[in-house]
Amino acid sequence: MQFAQFYGKRGSLMSSPATPVRTIRDAWSGYRTIVLRGDSPPVQIRETRRAFYAGAQALLAIVLGNLTTGETPTDADFQLLENLHTELLTFGGEVKEGRA
Repeated sequence: MQFAQFYGKRGSLMSSPATPVRTIRDAWSGYRTIVLRGDSPPVQIRETRRAFYAGAQALLAIVLGNLTTGETPTDADFQLLENLHTELLTFGGEVKEGRA
């Protein structure tokens, strides 16, 4: 399967309401199933998994490093998440178009 098929209509990661993705492990499992061929060599699976988890770590570091302190989310917190969402949607579109 092509990488672009991993993205839903709006360019975000696909998930079924029946099987929500709640962990990075679940997201990786879905990604691997859709993106990597069944006969992919172990080195490709390992390196792809490392890159996948590195991306998750980077996203977590960005979010945790930039959220405001306090119990109530602020407009800046919501804007941070919106900006990250937009960036990921843009990348998904670039993948679909073959530009990424």
